[in-house]
Amino acid sequence: MAFPAIFKKNLEKSMRFKQMQEDLRLQQTLEDRQKSANERELDRFYEEEREKSIKRNLEEFRAARKAEAMKTTVLAGDNQFKGKGNICSGKASILQNNNALLTSKATKQKGMFFK
Repeated sequence: MAFPAIFKKNLEKSMRFKQMQEDLRLQQTLEDRQKSANERELDRFYEEEREKSIKRNLEEFRAARKAEAMKTTVLAGDNQFKGKGNICSGKASILQNNNALLTSKATKQKGMFFK
């Protein structure tokens, strides 16, 4: 599909979505105007209570997930490096042989990094 066709398709989707949003808003406005003032106020209180309930439930789920995350241990297994040699010490230390590695015949032949 060419770029203009994709762009046109996305633009049409966007326009349809905006039109549907506008239709929904108009429908809600009509429903609200059919209700009495007391019904609208009662609906507003119900909506506030629903939002508070959602917030409480969300806070409970977040607290439970946080507690669960605190209980798990990342390092539950054995230490894989215990008893192994240190890379910076020993006979073939990288730090001690640094100059020899950079000027070796292999790097000169291939023309790599340092000369």
